[in-house]
Amino acid sequence: MSLPSVDAQTVHGAQAAAVGALYNLAEVNMDCRLKLASERWAIDRLLKVIKQPHPVPEVCRKAAMILESLVSEPQNRALLLAYENAFAEIVFSDARYSDTFARILYELTSRPNSKVAAARGVWGM
Repeated sequence: MSLPSVDAQTVHGAQAAAVGALYNLAEVNMDCRLKLASERWAIDRLLKVIKQPHPVPEVCRKAAMILESLVSEPQNRALLLAYENAFAEIVFSDARYSDTFARILYELTSRPNSKVAAARGVWGM
């Protein structure tokens, strides 16, 4: 049994639909932002859409905005800190999304998001 071939247009259409749906959910629902940030596969896929540019720039822009929305939740910062290097790479390699990812990095690193970070700030650790 052979699998039917899937053309690139179908794949790109499915990616666009998925990113659009995630964008709508992440913009309006905190629970969705919390759940999405905890799913490594989802973050990896969003980064892949941006790094291997989708033919429709709006899809890449929405993927970046989803990540920015996720980092706005303090509970997500510890989870997303694991992607700090990937975010920094995009800041320096892709001018189209460097502003968005600079804001993401700022959110990740500028605000204390745990008792440990607060202690570091107080005690200068």
